[in-house]
Amino acid sequence: MLRYGASYTCYLPLVDDDIRLVNLLPGKWEDPVACELRNHRRQDCPRYVALSYAWGDISNRVPITVNGNEHYVGSSLFSALRRFRALTLDASSGAEKSFLSELGNETDSLYIWADWLCLNQDDEAEKESQIPRMGVIFGQADRVVAWLGENSETEDGKVDLLMKLCDVEAPRSDHVWYEESYQKSLFGVLGGRANEFLDIIHSFLVRPFFVRLWIIQEMALAKGQPLILAGRHWCDLLSLKQVWRFALATRLVNQHPEPFTTVHYHIEALVRMRNLHETASSLSDSSNDRDSIEMVGYLLNLYLRAVQGSFQASRPHDQLYGLLGIAGATGLPQSLRPNYGTSFEEVFKEYTKQLLKSCGDISILNRHHCNLKGVPSWVPDYRSHPWLLTHEDWPGLEFSGDKMVIRGVILDRCIGVWNPCQKYSFEDESYDLGTHMQSLQSFFQVASTASGTTMSSIIHAWIDMCLRAIGTHDFEDAPVLKDVLCRSILAGEPVESEQWKDETGALDYVLGASVVATGRATVDTLVRGDVRPEVGDVLCAIEGGKTPVLLRPAAEGEHLFCEQTDLRLIECLHHPCSQAVVNGGSRRKRRDHFVVASRRPPVVRSHETRPDAHLPFPEVKASAPTRQIQEDHYAVVPDNNKTKSLVLSQPSTVTSSSATLGHKSYEYTPLNDSEFRLLEISPQRMSTLKCKLITKSIFSPPDYVAVSYAWGDERDTQELELDGKDVPVAVSLHGALKALRQKNEPVTVWIDGLCINQQNRDEKAQQIPLMTMIYGNATSVAIWLGPEADRSSATTGLLQKLSREAKSPHRIRDLLKANERDVSAIVSLFERDYWKRLWVVQEVSTARDATVYCGSTKLPWDVYKGASDVFQTHKPDLDAYFPSNSQGRDYSRASKNQYSYAQILAYQGPATIPNRRALALYRQDLLLEVMRLGRRKFAFDAKDKVFGILGLLTDDVRNELKVDYGASVKQVYTNVVDVILHTTGRLDFICESIHFPLHTNTHGLPSWVPDWSHAPDCAALGAMSIGSKFSASGRREADFDFESEDKRRNKIKIRGVRIDTVEARGIAVGTLCNLADYLMAFIHWRALLFGSMSPGADSSSFQDVFCRTLSLGQVPRQWDNARDWVRVCYHVFASLIRERLPYLAIDRELESYSRATVDIRPAERRAFLHDNFGSRMMGRCFYVTKEKRMGLGSGFMTAGDVIVVPFGCSTPIILRPEGCRQEYRYVGDAYLHGYMPLFL
Repeated sequence: MLRYGASYTCYLPLVDDDIRLVNLLPGKWEDPVACELRNHRRQDCPRYVALSYAWGDISNRVPITVNGNEHYVGSSLFSALRRFRALTLDASSGAEKSFLSELGNETDSLYIWADWLCLNQDDEAEKESQIPRMGVIFGQADRVVAWLGENSETEDGKVDLLMKLCDVEAPRSDHVWYEESYQKSLFGVLGGRANEFLDIIHSFLVRPFFVRLWIIQEMALAKGQPLILAGRHWCDLLSLKQVWRFALATRLVNQHPEPFTTVHYHIEALVRMRNLHETASSLSDSSNDRDSIEMVGYLLNLYLRAVQGSFQASRPHDQLYGLLGIAGATGLPQSLRPNYGTSFEEVFKEYTKQLLKSCGDISILNRHHCNLKGVPSWVPDYRSHPWLLTHEDWPGLEFSGDKMVIRGVILDRCIGVWNPCQKYSFEDESYDLGTHMQSLQSFFQVASTASGTTMSSIIHAWIDMCLRAIGTHDFEDAPVLKDVLCRSILAGEPVESEQWKDETGALDYVLGASVVATGRATVDTLVRGDVRPEVGDVLCAIEGGKTPVLLRPAAEGEHLFCEQTDLRLIECLHHPCSQAVVNGGSRRKRRDHFVVASRRPPVVRSHETRPDAHLPFPEVKASAPTRQIQEDHYAVVPDNNKTKSLVLSQPSTVTSSSATLGHKSYEYTPLNDSEFRLLEISPQRMSTLKCKLITKSIFSPPDYVAVSYAWGDERDTQELELDGKDVPVAVSLHGALKALRQKNEPVTVWIDGLCINQQNRDEKAQQIPLMTMIYGNATSVAIWLGPEADRSSATTGLLQKLSREAKSPHRIRDLLKANERDVSAIVSLFERDYWKRLWVVQEVSTARDATVYCGSTKLPWDVYKGASDVFQTHKPDLDAYFPSNSQGRDYSRASKNQYSYAQILAYQGPATIPNRRALALYRQDLLLEVMRLGRRKFAFDAKDKVFGILGLLTDDVRNELKVDYGASVKQVYTNVVDVILHTTGRLDFICESIHFPLHTNTHGLPSWVPDWSHAPDCAALGAMSIGSKFSASGRREADFDFESEDKRRNKIKIRGVRIDTVEARGIAVGTLCNLADYLMAFIHWRALLFGSMSPGADSSSFQDVFCRTLSLGQVPRQWDNARDWVRVCYHVFASLIRERLPYLAIDRELESYSRATVDIRPAERRAFLHDNFGSRMMGRCFYVTKEKRMGLGSGFMTAGDVIVVPFGCSTPIILRPEGCRQEYRYVGDAYLHGYMPLFL
């Protein structure tokens, strides 16, 4: 039975080489789709078409008739079947002959193979047996047709133009798109419609079909060129690729306002895979062992290298299973056969073993490892993009269970490390090159001291490597790099000239990777960016590897696999033996076996996924100087050949059944509904931290302190004694308990890491709802910020003074000006991981009393909060005293997240913890505001974005959102909007569903449900702090309904007023932008404004509306006059264009405004632009409707989108028509001038 279909649909088993085909029955467009589903022997089955398509939302199903019974299929397959019928079997359509002739079908029947119908989706055994046969199924098909979906009314004409371009006959040439005759023919078809062509090719190549991983083998296996079918239009794959390359060759793509991304190049990847398959097929045909597992591994590796992690699959397993058909994997061993019951991590491990055995390509390990659970450290994550794909020679390796033994030679040990800033831009004005040079100088001092080599010789060698890496062999060809690298690092002189900004590409290559130093003065850069090197890591030359590998010593002589290094940048100054090894190993005196442990090294993640994992910048680590590296440190037991063994072992795992903490078991006593555990810290009698757990009633507990802390890296542990047993706990937890321990008396605390069995999901679900009571009933909450660092102990005095002098503005200014170093230390304190954690919000907000501990210091929470309030009040003073664009001073350096000092002090740290009384003012809107608050906080589990804020909500709302870790993220997030709708009658939550910048929705959420786990850098209009709130729909409540048959709540019906349709839109302003982005957007938007005006229209009124639109209608009172605001707006933009982009031509009107007299000082123009325009332009674009209305909307919007004011929503929203059933996809919120009354 098929879980997506009716219960009447039965499948006959597929015997031996059977294939199941769909026979599509004739009918008109409006008739129900009917077909027959039959089993056939593959040897004598009828000719058929194999359908390649994206499933889409499987919950959006449409009924068809299969073998006389009702059966439900996905809307994507339904539309494909209906379109096939219209093009081939419906005589009234008039199009069947040409498409039928294209298919080569001369019969009255049309047989189709489509996986949704032709595979029993409920029979895992059948799917696992059929997936490796995809190569046979698609290879035998008469034609493979790629279904891209129906076209909207606005798209259809543009798709027609694209297909006409594809129909142009191309001359025979390997690079036809450069042929003048071909280009001339295409331009002739285009006429004056180049913009339409760019719009459609931009949107056409990002349709869901092109990101689906399964299409790779489906396209590559086709006997003839696959057909691309979009609505009623079609072309072949190669023709589409040639038109795409024509757009690149003629630089037409550069004229489009939106950037073309990696996905647009997938069309080339598909053609490349077809060519590769033809080559690989001829190779395997000529081989005597074409069906051997070695040949399958060899071919699979070829395809993995060609795909390069850019395509997506709904299940991680399919990153490998989706290529088995093209690799010809029909006789796989049991461990490699498709099995969705096995964890994808285990699948990745087994395939990695086989790939290494079959093809010996060590470079396959060079992908992000993404903290895979339960597998060795050498197992890569095939969902990620590889960092380096140079094919390696056959390695000397073998496997012993989950341990990999590789042979090689230890080159050296890392004694110094320099890591670049994780998130930087050389073109950003806050980027301080001087600080980079100082940290590099410190790094080279470490390398020089440790190796006994002069710093000058090391730096000159490294600079020489940098020049060779960018293709330059003489300083005379790189004067800027010579100035920056030689004078700044070697001589220690400050970087004064800004000419280096013209060489950002070269600097990015040179300074964008980690650098390590070893005891022999080896300077080496690393290939990957997700794992950072550490002091003590080992550089090894392994047999078969063209580049060294970086290993991290672990327990008992084993090592962790970290990554490969870039051989091109290795320079061994004093060790000829190492040089010989690098050059091929011809002078090997000894070959070692290395043991590498499988526990994974820490992974560096971006701020969007793991704020707790950020490392400070700059980072220079050093160990004690040494000239000799004792290789015994990395050995286990030498064998008879005087070699050493290096093994990748299986990590210890934590299972919920045993309730283990680390590698030693601790048995928890079960709790009843009214109980909780407390931890008693024994008095300090020795260095060991000793504790015991006690169980108490939640309603009559003893006095205790509740601890609030950031978990940190769970793999970074330290042992304590718990009830007589040694238990490893997180370093952060250990530090918090140690800070609270008293010398002469025990201390009773509650701390989640030990008082809740974190491995027991049921207990977590039972204890989490009690956390509000636990923190609220505690005598005090202890806030642990971590150990002393970055002069944190020096901050206590200034924090106390600021809090005490809060009512004296003059005294505050004096304190800020006179304490630069202490202010810098407070910045570091406010950037600590603690403030990024979601759970701390309710832990501190519900506390009766709180104390902040940092290292050996402690202060009342009120002191921190008072100082934070002072910083918010005096942000203008902070901007003046610590400007982010100054050069040459420590405080001018932007933070590790590129925020200015003023932004960090005013908006981060304690400012992120709301006052509970302030939250009460939101009343019925509390849930939405709290969800907004927690969006930028970090939580390990996406569901904790909801469960972690329940303590801040009222009891009635909290009772509706039960803690259930067994529920899906989609269910939990949809419950939130369901509660908001029914308790507030407002639809404003929909504006929190932000789709620009684009991000991957991994939870299957409908377009109108916000992904609370995603922290966008722009905010909804209703959440922006810009004065008065909007009230587009007045006080009218939302009129909504969920479809009764839609139990999953994928669709929602809303009522509102349709205002207009978008006619044109300007370029979008991104979220990682600088002043130039705003200025260029202004130029483009203003040109769009004039282009949309009718001849003879009053330009002054249009420009007034334009300027008010840029500021979202929020005009300062002193300029709230039509002519005044235009003059101020144009003056600020025009003068900054003249200042920052002097060679950019502007029109006479703007030129005159640049010289206008306005009461804004030149030094204040940039801040004025940011406060009144920039923050409102970020993530948005200017648009004009068909009725010449103007507004700002999501950068995701496009022409043809509809502007609607829904009942119960404070702002208009943008909807995109989808399909043929009057359904829409939510795009984003919008400002529409004239329809945005303010709520006063």
